[in-house]
Amino acid sequence: MSIVCKMFVQSATEQPDGSKSYQLGVVCRGDENKSWAAATPSGSMKCGPDPLLDAVWADRLDGEPVEVEVLQTPNAEGGWVLDACAFSYGGCSVKFRQTDKPWSTLELTINATAATKVLREAFAASLVAGAPARFAVTFR
Repeated sequence: MSIVCKMFVQSATEQPDGSKSYQLGVVCRGDENKSWAAATPSGSMKCGPDPLLDAVWADRLDGEPVEVEVLQTPNAEGGWVLDACAFSYGGCSVKFRQTDKPWSTLELTINATAATKVLREAFAASLVAGAPARFAVTFR
């Protein structure tokens, strides 16, 4: 099972090698996004080049924000590590870090029961394994 949150690309920064890095924020505006905002009321992401983000950034109209879904899937071979988590009965706050690009981060506050369950199970398994839970993070 994956955790899905809706984010928008806030900005892109040109890197010396010609690639782009991106800053994303959680979507919480407009009536059509009320359910997303209730499930993930806050969050941010910094990440390196990604073919989908490159394409949606290039195709945006007049600087309009572009929305994408960010999927986090528990995966022992995934490139993102669950660095920190704080659980409560109402949800959780989590911080992920990309292993090969430590400046790439994903921080979320999540109130959705199904997503919290996925994170609790991944965290519990990581305690048993003695290593942080790993995730694959993809965009759609």
